[in-house]
Amino acid sequence: MKNLISILILSLPLCMVACSKDKLAEDLMSWYPTEEEWDDHINVIVEEANKSKIESLINIDSTNTFGQLVATHADVQTLQNTVYDGSWVNIGYPGGDPGYQQGVCTDVVIRAYRFINIDFQELIHEDMKIAHIEYNKRYLTKKLDNNIDHRRTQNIQTYLTRIGAKISVPKVNDYKPGDIVFWDIAAGHTGIVSDKKSSHGGYMVIHNIGGGAEIEDLLYTWTPMEVYRLNDDHVNKLQENCTFEYSYHEDFKRYVK
Repeated sequence: MKNLISILILSLPLCMVACSKDKLAEDLMSWYPTEEEWDDHINVIVEEANKSKIESLINIDSTNTFGQLVATHADVQTLQNTVYDGSWVNIGYPGGDPGYQQGVCTDVVIRAYRFINIDFQELIHEDMKIAHIEYNKRYLTKKLDNNIDHRRTQNIQTYLTRIGAKISVPKVNDYKPGDIVFWDIAAGHTGIVSDKKSSHGGYMVIHNIGGGAEIEDLLYTWTPMEVYRLNDDHVNKLQENCTFEYSYHEDFKRYVK
């Protein structure tokens, strides 16, 4: 008799769970949402996943390499529903950003590297003040504009070349997370090497070529024009030269004024 009572007591929670699941399934089966209601439902799910992923940046493993940290931030960008838009915006300086509602390929790189306190807006603007002629060899500008200069692929390439970060284009399996890759597409295209690998065994790339930040297996299909890699010495020096400091609370905002 005691054994029977024990079995019944132990079975009670399982019955409750089963009943709860049945009730949930019944509710879902009887719910016939409109297209608008379904979109709202999906948006809530995506927003919760996005919030969780953004918050994970706070407790990220401090033993990760600089490249892994950058790649992790770029990965979170893939959830931001960013529209491809490279129009001029008065974004402020330093640490200026048009807001995550919009962006281009260079914004993926800029935003990710700010996660490790490297602000290409500030670094490129200050370097252009002393070497404008060098930058004009790749992209001609009559005057400096810290709202847009750092968002041009050619200017990022010039800066990274000037600090000695350019490396030979690696073999497909020799890329590292955080590598900055450039392709000769349209007026120039760039992306960041992810810390996630594809079925080929090599790392994937996070970029924005028109559909917002997304992760794709590009290194097997597109041959890069140039590749840059920041080592620890580069990172430490660039951080010292920046007044910008990353703030979790200021990141991922939209419609920044």
